[in-house]
Amino acid sequence: MVQMSTDTLLALIWASAALATPLIAEPNGMSFTTYCKSNNPGHDAMDIKYFTSPSMADCMEHCSRYWGNGEGCYGVVWREDNKCWIRDGNTTVSGVVASTDGTHSALVASNTYENIDTSCPDNDLSTHTIDGLPGLGYTLQCNKVIGGFDTCWSGYPKPCWDTQHVEGAFIGFYHTKTLAECVRICADQSPLCKGVSWNPDYSIGFANCWPKTGWSDNALATPPTKDGVLHSVTITSFDRIDSTYPHVEHNGMHGFLCDNGQMRRSSLRLYTAKWVQQLLSAEHNEHGQRQGKRDLCRAVRIFNTELKPIIKQHINTSRSQF
Repeated sequence: MVQMSTDTLLALIWASAALATPLIAEPNGMSFTTYCKSNNPGHDAMDIKYFTSPSMADCMEHCSRYWGNGEGCYGVVWREDNKCWIRDGNTTVSGVVASTDGTHSALVASNTYENIDTSCPDNDLSTHTIDGLPGLGYTLQCNKVIGGFDTCWSGYPKPCWDTQHVEGAFIGFYHTKTLAECVRICADQSPLCKGVSWNPDYSIGFANCWPKTGWSDNALATPPTKDGVLHSVTITSFDRIDSTYPHVEHNGMHGFLCDNGQMRRSSLRLYTAKWVQQLLSAEHNEHGQRQGKRDLCRAVRIFNTELKPIIKQHINTSRSQF
């Protein structure tokens, strides 16, 4: 039996594959069909034609975040000299042709931009809460967009701001089918998210959910025509947080580590009124199931509504009987 390295086997699979490969999914949910050793010329979405991209996978990931001129990305062409082209809505599978110069193509799945309800989910300026997030309230801003207040959110691929973010074309990431889903994403972000803008008709692309670090009356505006339908949410209430250091009893041992600015792993972001609620809730995963011992919460970092750590002094870990 002939032994082949993983790299060799992978190369043979790509070289001998039928024209189209199975769907490949990106982290934010966009899916592609790839066409090895094939070009799809024309239909450039970007004025600069192409940008530098180290891999086919990176090129497709940027397509999933592309904010175009009234539409998103419908495909990519990547060449082995590290050039990536974004394709517009006129791109079709009939344009795929064989190539011998190290060029590969991909088209988004046919259901990528499926129609979703573009209407505002309730009356303008109506107030709402989110199930499971007590104390967090928001105001609905129909047909408005929050200008600015963007950042590199905790859930974004890293690095956020690299040379590929040409003219701000790739600074989004999240995709949702409802505004409520977008608000839930906001509630799980770090730093503290205080609003979202959501584009249900995909005029800004597949990455249609934009968390915001803040908002102001002056920043709320009617979106330009090319950006299509946009609805926003402004977070208008949080629970007051009890900042006292807890000492309660339970049948387990837990260590309380006050903030020292060195948190390296993010777990659940929860809006609750008390430290103890934070700790007990964080011991469960997002589905409410107990995890193995290695996955249990080891520390909780609490912020007030201005995103300032409540306790700034590093103190030794103390143990309390729970």
